[in-house]
Amino acid sequence: MIKREPGGNTGFSFSSEIRDIYRPYYGKKTKMEGFKMNEFWKDYLQLCKDTGRFYKKHWKGVVVLNAAIIGAELAYFAYQNKKFERRYLEKYSEDWTQQ
Repeated sequence: MIKREPGGNTGFSFSSEIRDIYRPYYGKKTKMEGFKMNEFWKDYLQLCKDTGRFYKKHWKGVVVLNAAIIGAELAYFAYQNKKFERRYLEKYSEDWTQQ
């Protein structure tokens, strides 16, 4: 039950029953209140530094991995393009010869 504070024109206070229920959480910060952007940027900067160290140490492996991924993508797109050309030629080759 919410009671009006005596002498206050706009303030409300919790009754003692509600205050006792929420007493373990009273005065503690929630997860979002404890989150600060300064901590985020410090952690992000550390992550960027660690990532740079990883790339500096393993640059050959990164180059080979990226080349393999790009090669696989190119092979897939070349296969799809050939498949599309075959379908297109099968469908429209008769039209060109009849004209």
